[in-house]
Amino acid sequence: MLPQRRAAQYVGLILLALLATGLSITALLQSRPVAPARAVPAPAGTLTSLPTPSLSAASTPPEAPTESPSATSSTKLTSVVIVGDATSLGTGSDSWVERTTRALNWQVTNLSAPGMGFAKVASRCPQRCTTFRGIVPAIADVKPDIVVIFGSMADGDNPIGPDSREFFTALRKALPKTKIVALSPVMTKQGQLGWIRLHRNNIKGAVAAVDGRFIDLELPAFRAGGLSAKGQEQVAKRVVSALG
Repeated sequence: MLPQRRAAQYVGLILLALLATGLSITALLQSRPVAPARAVPAPAGTLTSLPTPSLSAASTPPEAPTESPSATSSTKLTSVVIVGDATSLGTGSDSWVERTTRALNWQVTNLSAPGMGFAKVASRCPQRCTTFRGIVPAIADVKPDIVVIFGSMADGDNPIGPDSREFFTALRKALPKTKIVALSPVMTKQGQLGWIRLHRNNIKGAVAAVDGRFIDLELPAFRAGGLSAKGQEQVAKRVVSALG
């Protein structure tokens, strides 16, 4: 019996040892730190984060178009031929021609010449000198909108009735639709008033006969031989007022 009892004791000890070993292993496993879970990579083609939008030159919204001021509207100039003597050849911005040109947007062709009149041949000219009648072809070549005649001062105390009628008749025939304007002759020195008035009436009648217009300048200021600066201004104001 003794050997059997000892055998049973041995078996019991072995079982206790196995049980103690199992408990120790279990305790050891429970005390170990838990390993961090491995990150699972995101599937290809999946956005893991949204990029922060940034402004670039390409993505900047275009500015609303602004209308730039257009260039100064081109104004159609009025083509004008001036026919006269030295009184219409004053140079500088204060002459009646220049003042009127600026005020009325004229484009001027000045065919005046010193000493030229309805009856008197010009004393100095670029080509062959003639009277007003002789330059009608040159006036017609310009094809102007308006012809302004300012003469008779150079004619002096000489009759101009037939010559003025001949001139205006030829001018109207050459330019049937052009506006013809005649300015009254003016004094440029003392002692002219008598014949200036006679010339004035002749010119007024001759231009009216061809459906032209007559502008009475009255008596602008003058100095010896021509209009003064004040007279130039007075003439310009009368013409601008009548034609503006």
